[in-house]
Amino acid sequence: MRLGFADVKAEGFDGDGEFAYGFGTKVTLTEKDAISWGGLFQMNWFESEDDILGIDVNIDAYEIQIAVGPTYEAENMRFYGGPFLHLVDGDVDAEILGFSLDLFDIEQESEFGGYIGAGFDIAEDSYLNVEFQFTGDAWAVGVGLGKKF
Repeated sequence: MRLGFADVKAEGFDGDGEFAYGFGTKVTLTEKDAISWGGLFQMNWFESEDDILGIDVNIDAYEIQIAVGPTYEAENMRFYGGPFLHLVDGDVDAEILGFSLDLFDIEQESEFGGYIGAGFDIAEDSYLNVEFQFTGDAWAVGVGLGKKF
């Protein structure tokens, strides 16, 4: 389960931080010494809103990522990276004088990209992750705190 906030920025759109949620799973395929290879699947939903020239503009979208790659684990830290498939779908709507208009659909321009990240144990069963993702058309930085149950 993934819970957090998404802050959408695009040319001419300066969205606000809205609640975002999703789910995902990771699987380890093989392990040898300090290096393991695995894959992941995750899906996230997010919304954002901006006022453009007095018109309320809303983005409602979801993204799917499928990734593979190695993880190097040292004492209390992990480094990981690899390629991924990234799909985005959604729509942009506007509300003008009480009327709702469907402006256009959102779709990724580049499906393939890469990621690199690091995880650090910060307390018993708690960790901090920092990750950078990129495609030919976009990039993202993620920071997350997690707790193992």
